Amino acid sequence: MAQTQNTNSPSETVSDRKQTLRLWLKMLNCTNIIEKKIQNQLRSDFETTLPRFDILSALDRSKTPLSMSQLSKDLLVSNGNVTGVVNRLIQDGYISRSTPQQDRRTYFISITEAGSHEFKKMANAHAEWLEGMFCGLDNEETISILGFLQKLGTGLSKTEQ
Repeated sequence: MAQTQNTNSPSETVSDRKQTLRLWLKMLNCTNIIEKKIQNQLRSDFETTLPRFDILSALDRSKTPLSMSQLSKDLLVSNGNVTGVVNRLIQDGYISRSTPQQDRRTYFISITEAGSHEFKKMANAHAEWLEGMFCGLDNEETISILGFLQKLGTGLSKTEQ
């Protein structure tokens, strides 16, 4: 990886670092507040949790059943984190498990009709909650933030390689 020469004065570098740190902390704070509000709403309105919502969401988006590995990868968590939640969703009748004949060690998860129906109710409420939380932003501001986050995401994905 090529290094760029720093032509900034030491005070500019410290100032840039402070701004970067402030940005990170502000993003983290906003994310934590939003996540806590969504968790509370899911609990109070649907007696469910964010991990359950996330699993139903991933399965609802998928056109085919997902393996546990695929599901974990989509949710950016380990198989162990998903297993207990998946088992409870199966018990509740919201998802089902199938095992292919050719590989009995693997199983696939898919959303049931009841799970899809329940998820759609939660997803509609979720969209309304987010609209309420972001009501202080106009359309132009929202588009700008999305653009900045896209640029940040692109830069972050390059650093993973």
